[in-house]
Amino acid sequence: MILENNKNTTHNTVYKLWLVLAHLENPADFPLASIGLECSVTNPRHSSYTKRWATLKKTNSLQKMKMTFFLILSVFVIFGCKSQNTAVEDSLRECINQRINEGIAEAYGKEPFDFYDFILTVEQELLKSGLLKNADKNNYFNLLKSIPPADKEYEKIFHLQNRIMDDFGFFPFSTETIFNQCPYKVSVDSKDGEGALIYNQAAILYKMMEKGYDDENLLTKLEDSIDEEDFKKAVYRAPIVLLVMIELDKHYNPDLKKLKEYQKGRTFLKRTDN
Repeated sequence: MILENNKNTTHNTVYKLWLVLAHLENPADFPLASIGLECSVTNPRHSSYTKRWATLKKTNSLQKMKMTFFLILSVFVIFGCKSQNTAVEDSLRECINQRINEGIAEAYGKEPFDFYDFILTVEQELLKSGLLKNADKNNYFNLLKSIPPADKEYEKIFHLQNRIMDDFGFFPFSTETIFNQCPYKVSVDSKDGEGALIYNQAAILYKMMEKGYDDENLLTKLEDSIDEEDFKKAVYRAPIVLLVMIELDKHYNPDLKKLKEYQKGRTFLKRTDN
């Protein structure tokens, strides 16, 4: 099916179609060690500064050694964190980014973007708003299960997440690719090994697409399928961020409310078996 949308608007209006499965790890921020060097070197030829110059040279040597150490440490931290990604997680990231960016310039006039930058941007706004106390599993599922149907603060976040979608050029109807096709493609051959968690999480989310994202039994299964350590990775946290966005859309999308009002008291054609 080809859907034509305004180039400047990617708002999702049918929450049943909304879910986007997550992606792979965007490693947690490791602040690089910084060292402030102020090397105001005095001209050593002036006899009155000879001792000061000698001391300063020793100090500078120590500073250079420290800087070299911190640079090596920083590189180790960056690449060490990167290496924590499994091959399946890296493949998932690559697959999702490739699919969601196809035709983005023509459709929305946007540059290609990283799916996890988008997810983490939404997460930061949830944290700044105070609606999400901490980006751990317990706080996320508590938020997911307690979004009220009418609250000004939650409504603000709903409008903000729509602006973020517009800014990135994220198309919410890419659900099938992100939620189903990419996770299955990258994990099916290792579903009993390193791809097991991605495969199992996707299977639960797929059932939620069929039965409803607020299905309590499936929510419990999803929560139980992820331990705290895995939840620190964006690849396993991103689906929960999307579920929060879907719930916000469900309660605060004015177009969806209009649709529900329109459907009240109306009889629609239904399939009947002979």
